[in-house]
Amino acid sequence: MDYSKEQLRAIEHVDGPCMVIAGPGSGKTAVITGRIKYLIESAGVSPADILVITFTRAAAAEMEQRFKAMTKGHIYPVRFGTFHSIYFWIIKTAYKLSNSNIISNEEKRKIIDKILVGMSLEYENKEDIISGILSEISLVKCDMLDIDNYYSKDMPENEFREIYKRFIGEMNRFGKIDFDDMMVMCYELLNKRPDILETCQKIFKYIMIDEFQDSNKIQYEIFKMLAPDTRVKVI
Repeated sequence: MDYSKEQLRAIEHVDGPCMVIAGPGSGKTAVITGRIKYLIESAGVSPADILVITFTRAAAAEMEQRFKAMTKGHIYPVRFGTFHSIYFWIIKTAYKLSNSNIISNEEKRKIIDKILVGMSLEYENKEDIISGILSEISLVKCDMLDIDNYYSKDMPENEFREIYKRFIGEMNRFGKIDFDDMMVMCYELLNKRPDILETCQKIFKYIMIDEFQDSNKIQYEIFKMLAPDTRVKVI
């Protein structure tokens, strides 16, 4: 494949962090897959040291397939995954979790509905209210906000805070977590367990993140811990 001068600068970058700014259709995926190949075949990097993160399973699968097509039959153990799959991989052993602990969106909606009934809160557009509540709960977790200082957009703050606390209580009671909890638990684990953090840093020596500008606060904080110095490359 022919690369532009700018693309080659990113592909052949080895030492130190690197941020690539490019618009849609400019070949970002080609640059990431090209850089993986370059690191392995030209820079002598072990494939097992490379972690590639995307936001969706479909994007991760596409990235992996495009990389395999470039390597002409060579099987390299590069890890491709989503933010949540990597976080769950980190926490599942420490917290003895399995896929059965992951709650579905429908189950979360039923919990919120039950809480609204228990608090004698009635809304004509209940389905929309439930969606809004779950969206705000996610915002509080992902932006690492203090619930006692959070002001809801859709209801009195005291009502939302109570719903939030009851929702967390129900999740804990049933031993369930959602995708946002994976991030929160991963962040807390890496902060509390320097041995686990050090192990992850040794495993993930080269980290490449697709569409990094879309990451939220807690995702950013986690990857700052995983990539503490210039040994780790972030593109």
